[in-house]
Amino acid sequence: MAARHPASPAGKTLLGNVSAAAWDVSAAGSREGFVRGMSAVAQNAKRARALLQDFVALQHTTIDETRELILEARGLEAIFRASLNTARRRAAAARRGRVAPKTLRSGPSSVRGKSVDEAAESG
Repeated sequence: MAARHPASPAGKTLLGNVSAAAWDVSAAGSREGFVRGMSAVAQNAKRARALLQDFVALQHTTIDETRELILEARGLEAIFRASLNTARRRAAAARRGRVAPKTLRSGPSSVRGKSVDEAAESG
C-alpha cells in the first residue's frame, strides 16, 4: 500500500499556478493572444483536475483529503472554458464585422453605458 501524503499543499500550489496563469492571460494585448493563452490555461486546469483524481486512484491520498481541491479544479476548468468559448465567439464576430461598440460598464454615472468615444467627448 502506498504511503499517504496530504494533497492539500501540492494541490493548492497546482491550482494557484493555474489561477496565476489566468491572471496573466487576462492582460493579453490582443484577442488572439487572449484566446491562445486562455486555451492553455483551460488545458492546465483540466490537467490539474486529472492529476488530483489520479492521486486518489493511485491511493497517494484519500478522496476526503482531495475532494475540495478536485471540486475547485472542476470549477476553475468550467470558468476558463466558458471564458475561452466567449472569447472565440467574440473573435469570430469581430472577423465578420458584427461587433457592437465597446461600452463602459463601470465608472461615474455620467459616462456609464456610453461608448468609449462618447465618454471621451463628454469629458
